[in-house]
Amino acid sequence: MRHLRSCISGLLLTCVVGNAGCSKGPAAPTFELVPASGTVTLDGKPLTDADVSLVFQSPPPAGFSGSGGRTDASGKFQVLTDNKPGTIVGKFKVMVSKQTMADGSPIKTDPTTGLDMEQLKMQGQLKENVPEKYTVAETTDLTADVAKGGKEIELKLTSQ
Repeated sequence: MRHLRSCISGLLLTCVVGNAGCSKGPAAPTFELVPASGTVTLDGKPLTDADVSLVFQSPPPAGFSGSGGRTDASGKFQVLTDNKPGTIVGKFKVMVSKQTMADGSPIKTDPTTGLDMEQLKMQGQLKENVPEKYTVAETTDLTADVAKGGKEIELKLTSQ
């Protein structure tokens, strides 16, 4: 009987110690998203199929990985954060990029040859269709100030 009690105590201790420190993974982000969307034009015409990236200008809240969107046929985009609509409140620098194959066709990566975007770029097979100053956080003059009620972002790019 004493041996059985000893075994049960040992098993319980093993279970408790074995589970100590275990958690269900990282805590869920605690920031609130507010609606944000907008329109991108280049020389007054809607810029289609462009990537829009918002770079937060302050230390971001824990778990915030960034926000962005992609323009549709009318140049409109909806900002997403971790595939959820919206972004956090604050000031952002905004970058816009539209890459195509050198001939202007949509990008074609080839998993069979292993060519990815970076390799295509290095080989001169990709073309950026937006002036470089808008594609880099350090040089872009595009900004967005997202408030509690949300934000409609108007991005007017020029090729000059």
